[in-house]
Amino acid sequence: MTQSKMKREIDEAERAMIATDRAGEYLYQNHRDHAAEIAMRVMYRLALIWKIERDCRLIRDRDDPRLAFHITNEYVHRVHNKVAELPSPSQSDAIAEYHVMALLAEFEPDRAWLTAHNIYHTSVRFPPHRFPF
Repeated sequence: MTQSKMKREIDEAERAMIATDRAGEYLYQNHRDHAAEIAMRVMYRLALIWKIERDCRLIRDRDDPRLAFHITNEYVHRVHNKVAELPSPSQSDAIAEYHVMALLAEFEPDRAWLTAHNIYHTSVRFPPHRFPF
């Protein structure tokens, strides 16, 4: 890996961490009681987008040189089942999902999904009364 490619990867990882922090802070400040549910819905939506993109890449070009994060059908199915158990989102929750999606719009589908995955796990790890922000 060349130095310039390594720098790009590090810069992207840094931007993803900043997006994770911003999304976590937004959810904590505005949707404390539903942060994990909102994050799970965003993670599911981005998992579907990434899985479709990954499948298209596999069909289109088996030797695609771009670094990508792996996602399995089982993972998407498990997240789907968890989202199906959630209550319907309120209008406020839907707006929050849109806001978090907008924070992740600058990333490729795989990085956006991985970042949403991290946001979800942060919101689960730190329930509303223990969030680090």
